[in-house]
Amino acid sequence: MNLEAAVAFLSAGLKREKLALANRDKLLAKFAKRLKADHSLVDIVEFSQQALENEENAYWWLIQDHLLLGGRSPVQAMLDGDGARVRQLLANIEHSMPV
Repeated sequence: MNLEAAVAFLSAGLKREKLALANRDKLLAKFAKRLKADHSLVDIVEFSQQALENEENAYWWLIQDHLLLGGRSPVQAMLDGDGARVRQLLANIEHSMPV
């Protein structure tokens, strides 16, 4: 998966959610900028699809607030520089380990 594919994946999901256009565009712009700076985040988006078995599950997991991320969504955690924690949660999910 490349940067454009990762952004397109999240963009498609956000459009389905009918978030206000300004909020969606702002989130995508921030995420795209962060992805350019840290390409490992593209791998996390791709890994989410693998660990959660399909794009729909991955999308929902990435945008929902998570208690183990301090109430942040995985996308927000990645924006905050906590991609390693997001990757660890996904690894635990993929291997059916407690998160």
